[in-house]
Amino acid sequence: MMIKRIDKNYYEIKIYKKIAIQNIFILKELTKKIVRKINRKYKLRNEIDIEIYPSNFLTILVLKDYNNIVNKTNKQLLKINIYTDTIFLYEIDYFDISLHYGNIYFYDNKFYLNLKEITKEEYLYLSEHSNLIYQNTEKIIKNGLKINI
Repeated sequence: MMIKRIDKNYYEIKIYKKIAIQNIFILKELTKKIVRKINRKYKLRNEIDIEIYPSNFLTILVLKDYNNIVNKTNKQLLKINIYTDTIFLYEIDYFDISLHYGNIYFYDNKFYLNLKEITKEEYLYLSEHSNLIYQNTEKIIKNGLKINI
């Protein structure tokens, strides 16, 4: 598990395995573990939103915390959103285009690779040589120029 603090109230957690998100017990224990781990170093606020983006080899959690002024108890409110239909895109270099099979999109002067099925070897290569994009990928697919190779 890798926790990265993006902003004061914004954390990105990467778990390098597939999580059984349909199992409520596993999800509950995982969120408790993450909140405790972040609370050791940074104090989380009253209201916590967690967005979960699952895939075959990686599960990404985005944690955002907010101040709730009307909260009179010392408890934290946790909201979980699970995005099961997320499209993962890999931001690749121009020179890597010929190495991959899949849909390639050109958007905002960058190349993005969309793989329907990915092997473990492809995933490991892409995790080292590209940036994973998981938020607002529909905009890239809709507005980007699709490149046929």
